[in-house]
Amino acid sequence: MEPDSSTVSPKGSSPELREIDRRILAFLDRDGRATPRYLTSELGEQQSYVSQRLTFLVDEADLVKRVDRGLYELDCEVIYDGFRFNDQ
Repeated sequence: MEPDSSTVSPKGSSPELREIDRRILAFLDRDGRATPRYLTSELGEQQSYVSQRLTFLVDEADLVKRVDRGLYELDCEVIYDGFRFNDQ
């Protein structure tokens, strides 16, 4: 199955974020780290959908990093509607 081109952008370009992505980023910015289960309960979304969006935010958007199995944190600094990437 082909990825939806409206949601996938190559690393290094501006990722096409959905509203759910912005909500996930806001929770991670507020709480530091979170599991998909926690985000699911906070966002009221299906866990499979939250996990799919986390995968996008890690692999495609490069805004979130997996710090441990099932544990995620921001890999950027959220600035208003934009993002500043952390130095590696």
